[in-house]
Amino acid sequence: VFDIVNFNYNSNYLEKFNIIKIDNQSIEVDVKENETYYIKLTASKSKININLLNKNSKVIFYQSNINESKIFINTKESNNENRIDNSIRYDSRLLTSCSTFIDSKIKNTLISSENCKLEDGLNFVRSKGHNISVFANNSMFDGLDADFSTLNFSKVSIDKSGNDCIDVSSGTYNFEEINARMCGDKAISIGEKSLVAINNADIDTAKIGLAVKDFSDVSLNSLQKNNLEFCINAYQKKQEFGPGIIRLNKKINNCKVSLKNESKLMYTNVCSKVQRNYFYDTCQQKDMIKFFVKKPLPKASLFYLNKTNKKTGVIENMNFKIQNKYSEICKINERCEFEIKLDNDHLKNGVYDSDFGNYNL
Repeated sequence: VFDIVNFNYNSNYLEKFNIIKIDNQSIEVDVKENETYYIKLTASKSKININLLNKNSKVIFYQSNINESKIFINTKESNNENRIDNSIRYDSRLLTSCSTFIDSKIKNTLISSENCKLEDGLNFVRSKGHNISVFANNSMFDGLDADFSTLNFSKVSIDKSGNDCIDVSSGTYNFEEINARMCGDKAISIGEKSLVAINNADIDTAKIGLAVKDFSDVSLNSLQKNNLEFCINAYQKKQEFGPGIIRLNKKINNCKVSLKNESKLMYTNVCSKVQRNYFYDTCQQKDMIKFFVKKPLPKASLFYLNKTNKKTGVIENMNFKIQNKYSEICKINERCEFEIKLDNDHLKNGVYDSDFGNYNL
């Protein structure tokens, strides 16, 4: 899997486990030198300061539920810790980050990483969340990494990453605003069948502004750039996948796009928000939502589409619209596409099965 075949096990390596439940509190957590601290965190309206006491210290949030909170992770810097090699980029559990959120739910939360010397400043694995703000500064390698997750970011600001500023794969990701500065390689890297929408990206100094790889599908609505060697590249990197798709707003006209391995550039179906479940993908635009049905629904299943009015907060059930359109356009056991016109309010859609429950996620 990696470019190494063995690990040096550090006899000073420590592991610690804890369950923390806090509500409207502030706490300070010190992670000892060479220690990996596993925390099952339930937090609401709280502030958590994590102090990593050396470059080998890590914090792992597992099966956590975090709401309306702020998490600050800082690695203590030392003048004697300038040499970086594979022995600290990976450990015996293949944990690569200063802070990892795994199998967790996060909403309305700010997360910050400072001075990480490991592979990723922040890493999300098999996690779900919305309205997440991320700040990562002075990461030795990647600033933000996410895998196998469904995440909606309100703001992501990455400054000074030795490798990629943002690297996501195998998931569904929405970015309202991205600011990426001083990225050693790619500012934004999207790979391995990811479905992504980026509304506003501001990139300053990187080799590649946006890389779209390996069956990934990315919508980009607005881009400001400076000091890039390559603006956008779409290609196939891994043989088990295929080409990428980049969807650009027509107003982005000062960005050269390189297409390789039959990758595609499109100026249609540019999405402001995307969602994906087992049966279909959705692309939300200014005045409509498009459905791309991939698999037939189970016999007892129906789409649901609920819209929340931003002014009144009233939830409007629009199921009849989607059911009628689906019946009109789509044939059983075939892929199809259809769209529902509506105003740009908050949407929640999915599939409800009377036998098995909700298929939304």
